[in-house]
This record gives sequence, C-alpha cells and structure tokens, in this order.
Amino acid sequence: MASNGYSATFGSGPIIIDQDFRDHFQGYLVQIKSNPNYVFVYTANNEGDSFWQAWSFGNWQKATEESLAKCNELAKKNGNSKCKVLAKGSKIFWKWNQIEEELFKNKKEIISSNDVSVMVGTGNIKLSNIVENEYKLAIQQMRDFNSNDSKFVFYFAVSSSGNNYGLMTGSIAKSGISGNKIKDDIKKVAIANCMTKNNGKQCYLYSSHNGILWKF
Repeated sequence: MASNGYSATFGSGPIIIDQDFRDHFQGYLVQIKSNPNYVFVYTANNEGDSFWQAWSFGNWQKATEESLAKCNELAKKNGNSKCKVLAKGSKIFWKWNQIEEELFKNKKEIISSNDVSVMVGTGNIKLSNIVENEYKLAIQQMRDFNSNDSKFVFYFAVSSSGNNYGLMTGSIAKSGISGNKIKDDIKKVAIANCMTKNNGKQCYLYSSHNGILWKF
C-alpha cells in the first residue's frame, strides 16, 4: 500500500493507548469496511494524539499528507511530539512489538455502515458519565470549527442503555450540493460505530449539529 518514499513517516516506539484511542481506531476500521472505494491513513504520536483521513481515487499521498497535517495540529495544541503514520488501510506500519496487542484489546466485531438501519431514539434514557462527556466534546468540536467555505456537521448515536455511543463528523461546502447524501452517510457511520461497541445491537440517533434528536 505504501511506497518507499513514505517510509520516513512511519512511527515507532510505545504509544499511550487508552480506550478512547482504541475506540477511535475501531471507528476508523468501520469506515474502511463501509467505504471500499476510498483509501484510509491513520496517524498518531507517542503521546496518543491521533487522526485519520480518507481519500478517493487511490490517492495515498494526499490521504497521508492530510492526516499528518491534521494530527500535527492536534499534537501542537496539546504540546506533544509530531505525528507519524500508524496504519494505511487496515495494515499497521507502526514499529512496536505491543502495538497490535494494545490496539485490539477489547476488540469487537466491526459493523459496516452499509448494514445498519438509521432510527431516532425514543423514550426515557440516561447517558453514562463517559457518554455524556463525549457528547459535550462533540458540541465543543463543532463550536471550535471555523471555516468560511464549509459547515461542520455531526451525528451522535447511543445504545438504549446510554452506555455506548458512536460519533461521526464531517463538513459540507456552503455552496454547491445540498449535502443530504453526506449527512445520510454520517448518520449511518455514527450508528455503525455505536453498534460495534454495543456487540451488534441496535443503536439510535441521539443528537446532531442541529440539536437533540431523541424523542423523550
């Protein structure tokens, strides 16, 4: 998948991998399974900052450059080291003998967004503290987004227990297409991410960039 010209960008050494990092990587794998016509690159640093990028037409160079740039923005904000490539597609390139053991701890079966039904949740629900915090982070991410050319969109899905969640974000150009297809894809990926964590059981849309969707 990778040319020798990009070998210098491959990372090495221990990474601080917590469950949030694992969930993020698992969401990346969901995207790969759901979008076979795109190429994907996952980047990270040793402190645990990470970012992934997808690109069409087999453009590995563009996906790599964009993923590294976005990851390095996050790393700089956190005062951490520069990012390197962890994976291209599902193949791991990071050199550390514990990388797969740490990444795939608590691994669940990957649910494709092509196999889910999108439904808005109904009834009483109480989000766990972890899910509530992730929802607040999604709101903050939306508020921090700044672009004159595009609009930030996100969908947040949860299990009926409120203990599992799935998040997917994206941006839509303010001019041109309506973005309905993009929004539909983002909804499905959020549901799939949640269902992957929820052992394949149905998850439901809880909120979006437009506010709470759940019908209490």
